[in-house]
Amino acid sequence: MASRFNIEQTPSINLVATTSSAINSNLLSQPPQGNFQPLKFEQEPQQTPASLQLFFNHPCSHSNCLIAAIRGFRNGLYYGGKVRFAHAVVMAILFQSGVSPLQKLKTAIKLAWMHGRNLGSFVFVYKIAQCVLQQLFRKHHPAFSFIAGVIGAYVVWRDKNSINQQIVFYLLSRVLEGSAKRLQKAGHLNFIPSNFEAFPWLSMVVWGIVMYLFEDDKSVLQGSLQSSMQFLYKDSDQVAGWRDFVPFYIPGGRK
Repeated sequence: MASRFNIEQTPSINLVATTSSAINSNLLSQPPQGNFQPLKFEQEPQQTPASLQLFFNHPCSHSNCLIAAIRGFRNGLYYGGKVRFAHAVVMAILFQSGVSPLQKLKTAIKLAWMHGRNLGSFVFVYKIAQCVLQQLFRKHHPAFSFIAGVIGAYVVWRDKNSINQQIVFYLLSRVLEGSAKRLQKAGHLNFIPSNFEAFPWLSMVVWGIVMYLFEDDKSVLQGSLQSSMQFLYKDSDQVAGWRDFVPFYIPGGRK
């Protein structure tokens, strides 16, 4: 019985195997129909940690805010030191009498370091604050620049010293000029003729005010400005001899 069963079942098994092989060959030989798309297995992109998204995934123009801020600190240190060093050396040569050349050089290096450090620190703080604001609100806005500037000034420029005063007062004059031009471009000063030259009037007002302050109460003026104006307008009232008319210092005369 067992032998008969095996003999009789063998053709059926062969038939099933042959039919299955034919079906598989037919399916493989036919192109896919319709919108069939083969499955693709793609590796999921690595996610940036949430703590670093503030500096690497934001709407600002920097590809990396931290690197941009560090680079800004370097540029501020370089530019501020370069400008201040040259200025300090010239001022030391012209106005610091009785001081050794080595001491003049040390003073120039110290002032250059202070100027460069402050300027670089402001750039760093400003860039970080601006990036944080843009990340929080997910957009650009001019007000962010103002807020970041205020934060940077509070951190860096709030101490009253000679370096900070010079930089802030320098910026004040530029801000006033730029604000006037901005108002004119926006059409808020249309009552002023387009060919009107404002600078001559500005110079007259500024020089009139500073001379009034000097003659009335010079103590309200900055120290170096007082000294300069004293030399120009008061020391020139006295004449001791012909050397006082030579436009450079001659030993035996007065400076």
